[in-house]
Amino acid sequence: MAHESFPPSTQGRFAFGLTTANVEELRTILCEDCGEEVSVEEAWSRAAGLLALTQLLLEHSDLEAL
Repeated sequence: MAHESFPPSTQGRFAFGLTTANVEELRTILCEDCGEEVSVEEAWSRAAGLLALTQLLLEHSDLEAL
């Protein structure tokens, strides 16, 4: 799945420390395990959303531990 990266990389890392390789790995997982082909732009959006959700859940679990 060689596609042009989105967003254009200047530092190699983006929101939540995502890299182009991370997003391509998510695209591969979605394709192989779910049978779903997504665009590069959609994969970036989903990856950032998944990490934001994980961060929110972790913060919430930390609050409950207090």
